[in-house]
Amino acid sequence: MDDFGNILYFIFIAISLAGGLWQNYKKQKEKQKEQKEETYSAPSYEFKSKEVHEISDAIQESDAKAREQIEMLEQKALKAWKNRRIKRRSDILIESESEQEDDTPKSDIGEFDARKAIIYSEIINPPYL
Repeated sequence: MDDFGNILYFIFIAISLAGGLWQNYKKQKEKQKEQKEETYSAPSYEFKSKEVHEISDAIQESDAKAREQIEMLEQKALKAWKNRRIKRRSDILIESESEQEDDTPKSDIGEFDARKAIIYSEIINPPYL
């Protein structure tokens, strides 16, 4: 029985080797077919003069449209910036007018706590920093 087991083992090894070789052979054939198809399916890039002119005209048109859009966006941004600046100036004018009206001195100090003032000043300006 020892000989029969060895024979089965050798048969199994031979079959697995043959199967592996067969699979490699199939893979190589498929790769060769793919390479042949790739070489044959390469498109030709021969352009006629009309096609070249049409393509260049299309590119120029798209460039012109893009430039127009960029100019429009720049104009809009400039207008928005000017409006923002005008609003700021008007806000400043309104604030300055309201300050001029409220220049009346206020003497309503109320109670002053020196202890709290010292504590707050030490917190704000610590000596160890």
